[in-house]
Amino acid sequence: MTKVIDMKAMIKSVENNPKYEVLVNIFYQAELVQGCGADVLQAAACLRSLDELEATIKDILPHHKTLQQALINSAIILYARGTHPGAESGGRGAVKTKKLLPNELRPLHDAIIEVRNKAVAHVHLGNGLDAWHQTFAVMAPTGNAGGWQPAMVTRAHIYNRDVIDKLRILIPAVEAIFQERYQDFLRQAAKLFNENPLDATAYVTKAEQLFSCDTETANKFLAGQGSGTTSTIYS
Repeated sequence: MTKVIDMKAMIKSVENNPKYEVLVNIFYQAELVQGCGADVLQAAACLRSLDELEATIKDILPHHKTLQQALINSAIILYARGTHPGAESGGRGAVKTKKLLPNELRPLHDAIIEVRNKAVAHVHLGNGLDAWHQTFAVMAPTGNAGGWQPAMVTRAHIYNRDVIDKLRILIPAVEAIFQERYQDFLRQAAKLFNENPLDATAYVTKAEQLFSCDTETANKFLAGQGSGTTSTIYS
């Protein structure tokens, strides 16, 4: 069995203690960056799955197109959730990633956020992004009987190469930013923790119990400890 300290539980117990106010804030900032990083890693996984789908399927059938669209939309939404501040100040994107991106990548970031806001999460027609979901309204002939009847047709552009190319460029840059910030928070937290140590006895637990997995899997999750990366447990 692998013993670990449940940091979330320990920090929760002292979050109202002025002595640990800075440590608590640093921990929550680290947790926020870790969550943002997990979003972007999942966006990258969506793109890899898209590549695998297209590499293994010769004839793209309608249900494959649905999978393509789902993967692309998920990648866009996950990237935006992890990198763009939302309405709530404590939301995922509160780390203000754009300010830390190189100047040449900021327009790419803005373009992805615009696609997310105006073509994926919401649909704003008539602004150039309606190509994602293009709607046609026509009067169609009723057949041999003559006359006309209304018909609506929607054309969905599944594969937007430009959007995907932008994501492929942005994701590694953002991952590097998150890892650097996470490492910085860890260093600050370690310094504060050593200056004002906490009794962690009550918060020592088994990794297998905390993660609800076996020892081998728990050790695999912990192998990258301190690296700024996130292991994802699928349940």
